[in-house]
Amino acid sequence: MTKRNSGQKESTFGQLTEVATSAALSLLAILNLQLYGPIIKDVTISQLNKRPIQTAQVTVPFIHPEQYTLEKLEEFSVDVSRELVNLLDVNYSSLPVDLQKKLYGNNKKALTKAKKQRFGDRKELEILEAKLAGLEPVIQRAEESSENLDVYQIGSLIGQESGADALAISISNARGYTQPLPTTWTKDLGREPWQIHTPENIIGGAEYLDWLISVFKGDVLLAKAAYNCGIGTMLNLIGREKTTDWQKLKRFTPKETQQYVARTEALDEILFNYDSYGLPKLTPIDPPQFIAHEVEKGESLSVIGGLYGVDWKKIAHYNLITLQEDKNPVLDIGQTVFVPYDGEA
Repeated sequence: MTKRNSGQKESTFGQLTEVATSAALSLLAILNLQLYGPIIKDVTISQLNKRPIQTAQVTVPFIHPEQYTLEKLEEFSVDVSRELVNLLDVNYSSLPVDLQKKLYGNNKKALTKAKKQRFGDRKELEILEAKLAGLEPVIQRAEESSENLDVYQIGSLIGQESGADALAISISNARGYTQPLPTTWTKDLGREPWQIHTPENIIGGAEYLDWLISVFKGDVLLAKAAYNCGIGTMLNLIGREKTTDWQKLKRFTPKETQQYVARTEALDEILFNYDSYGLPKLTPIDPPQFIAHEVEKGESLSVIGGLYGVDWKKIAHYNLITLQEDKNPVLDIGQTVFVPYDGEA
């Protein structure tokens, strides 16, 4: 596949072009234009240039975020369109009839339910974008070492897997920003256990997805499906069905995997065209702090926990250390231990 060149865009996560001048803001106030995005002080010159400012000399076209969304719903497949609607908190009853039919066909019961149901909160998208902005340096590093992924695809991976939560742990024990399993992290990706809840998780997760894309000869959808339900599952399915067409294969995969592929595609689209959906950019949120503690002679987990005011069993859990009969193990000299840190210890 050909990787999008994110450098061609004016900004990635959380960045703004130069702030509008006072004269431009005065003009905006005089015309009493409605803003779609952050409060007035955050409006940029590039944003003002897109407003429908009409004078005797010039008319600058502007596509309303809602109209842009409708155009995208027409462009994408049904499953991705549904996830766009969910993520953007679109009111189903406001959709044109043809789009309602596209999303739900002639299933009147499902359509009636959809009109009454409220979906995702756009505020969650704004917070996610701000968290990704705080992680932008490491996301860019991940992109630089990738052959197939750009920053937006990596951002959608982080968003879908953990909501950009460094300490996220799933029911299946998947960990951190991109949710690799501990065995995948240490054996397949060759990383140290203590790194799994650090930003290095982003580098490793992107590396794994990038490798999957290569395995499936550039097919991002198959790679995403394999990331969710396992490469063995997808390879066996391809061998059985004699096809690599995701649209033909997806009905044989778990519902979770089908939604996962569609949701990450929708999230990638939103992050790539963030401003066009009328979403404001909040102040970037810095990732949580942590300490990489190098073990000295005779130090146990309880000693390290006492140093930083953190429960030693929690430290063991974050470092993939298996406890034997609730014992407090003495660690190897020079071993690195991850310790979550709130800055107060």
